[in-house]
Amino acid sequence: MIERSVGARALAFSVLNYFPTLGFVPVLFSCVAFLFFYLAFKIRSGSRVSLWLSVLALVVVPTLAALSSQLLLLPFVQVAASFGSSGAGVPALPLNFSTFRFGMPIFVLAGICVIVLATSARHFRFSNDPITPKAKVFLALVALTLAGSTVVILALGYSKAQDTDFGYTQAQTIAGYHIYKPGSVPRGLSYATRFIVGKELAGKQTAVQVAYDVPFRDLMQGGQSKPIVVKQVNVTSDFNPKVFAASLGTGSVPQNISIANAVDQTGFLVQKPLGNLTLSTLVYVTHDNILVTLVSPKALPEELVRLAESLE
Repeated sequence: MIERSVGARALAFSVLNYFPTLGFVPVLFSCVAFLFFYLAFKIRSGSRVSLWLSVLALVVVPTLAALSSQLLLLPFVQVAASFGSSGAGVPALPLNFSTFRFGMPIFVLAGICVIVLATSARHFRFSNDPITPKAKVFLALVALTLAGSTVVILALGYSKAQDTDFGYTQAQTIAGYHIYKPGSVPRGLSYATRFIVGKELAGKQTAVQVAYDVPFRDLMQGGQSKPIVVKQVNVTSDFNPKVFAASLGTGSVPQNISIANAVDQTGFLVQKPLGNLTLSTLVYVTHDNILVTLVSPKALPEELVRLAESLE
């Protein structure tokens, strides 16, 4: 559900739009990786300073990294857990035993390093020399590769997370016919997917599809999902939407529905059972010969009409 809800934007990074703190997790661990590279060079001096600096870092840094990452991930984890079969698994606090469990790779690695340092302590008796120029160049490259590239990619992610085009411009270019979208998305709905080209409708493989649903923030607060899938494709001027609507529901007679922007201001509603739900399909043709269908297992016919009349 979360993947569906946040996938309407340009990149997988669109999750940052709802959980901005997630972006700091890779930055945090890039900094940790840089620190360990620095300590690896520093410890080569064999001084007491490098020994205790390394031991202190190996004890403190993994703990702080685990705590910080769990704090940053907590909003996402709580929401993800809340969509499970029960709310029993939703963590109430960012601190729990799993944060410090020995099975975490970062603690295993740090523990092994501390043991190795402890058994080699007697060898640390040399002067505290600075790291070499070559080591500094290597560390600069590490910082540029890890932290630098991570920050650049995240900056792009945060920018794309604000995308409000939802792939419409690209879909319009590929489709070659006018694609209808809401001038203003009706209240209580938002984009649930991007515009997708190459779907099947009325025997054609050139249809464009997009879905709308309850806004993700409403779902986070206990709202009920009621997706509406909109498909559209260009048809000939003699296309009969009533006949097409009748073919969608075996034994169902299409109902005439008033739609302001349809030919003759008339659309056709077909409803058929779908388990414990009713699948509602609204069909109409626009004045420029675009066949539009709106399908939903939960939305009311009035909601389908309201969305249809918002398309322009």
